[in-house]
This record gives sequence, C-alpha cells and structure tokens, in this order.
Amino acid sequence: MGSLPSVSQVTAPEATFPDQTPQDDLRVVPYHPRMSERVLTALELNRATLARQMLLKRERLDPVAAVERLVALQAQEPASPYIALWTRLTGFRAQALDRAFRERRVVKGTLMRATLHATSAHDFAHFWPAVGPSLRLWRKRILGRLAWTQGRGDARDTHHLRALELAADQPPS
Repeated sequence: MGSLPSVSQVTAPEATFPDQTPQDDLRVVPYHPRMSERVLTALELNRATLARQMLLKRERLDPVAAVERLVALQAQEPASPYIALWTRLTGFRAQALDRAFRERRVVKGTLMRATLHATSAHDFAHFWPAVGPSLRLWRKRILGRLAWTQGRGDARDTHHLRALELAADQPPS
C-alpha cells in the first residue's frame, strides 16, 4: 500500500470560472491509487444499493443476521421492525424476532435522529458510546425545559426533577 502524498504533491483543481484561479480553490484531496475496476452506472449503483438492503428479493436469513446486515431498523412504531423484516426475509416469522428481543440478541434503543431503532445487541454496544453522550445532553436540555415550565413547587416536582436527572444521566439498561 502506498503512503499518503505530502501537501506539496497535491495539485489544485482546474479553475471552473474565467475569473477564478486555481489558487482560489486549493484543498488537500485524499490520495486514491488508480483503480482498474470500472465505475458503476447510476442504475447499477441503484440496484446494488437495493440488493444490499434486501429490497430486490427476499433472502433466507435469521432475524438477527438480517438486522446486523441492515445495521438498524426504524422502530418507533412497535410493528415497524416486523414489517421491515417480513418484506425482506423468506419465511419470516414474527415469533423469531420476538425470541431475539426476549433473548436480548436484538434490542430497541434510541440511536439515530433521537428515534427508536432495533439493532443487534452486539452492534448497540458499539453505537451507544458514540451517540449516548449527545443524546443525554439533548434529553437533559429538553426535559429540563419541560420541568421548568411545569414547576409547581410541590413534592411531585422534587420527584419529577429527580426522575429527569436520572433519565438524562443514565445509559440504557
């Protein structure tokens, strides 16, 4: 494998406007050795993407393997991961996904865009350290505003605020 080029080896792109010089658009671009493979057409790329997502034909996989291949399934609605797998897997049975959830091989948690996603427990363990801190901060800010607007100064507020603190500071169990 070759090493990355030094800054002096990187050239500026061609000027695209008559009054623009190459110096106006200097930037370091990643080094890519020449590739002998041909570039996919838009249609081929479309088909490859759909095939990777198991949307061209149903595949014979168990639910956990399918979830791992897809990375995560949107799961705000309880039926969503079931429908997503039913459309992609040959012979899919809801009981198989139920069992994977029960055995905690597939879990549901807050991930992308602060929405619920079903993902394998193995993958979630790697995702959470990346998204958890920002989600906790977001949750603390949002729930703090809610607590402030609903404050009545009674014992319920004390318990409510403590619950909000715990919810904002704890990773999912």
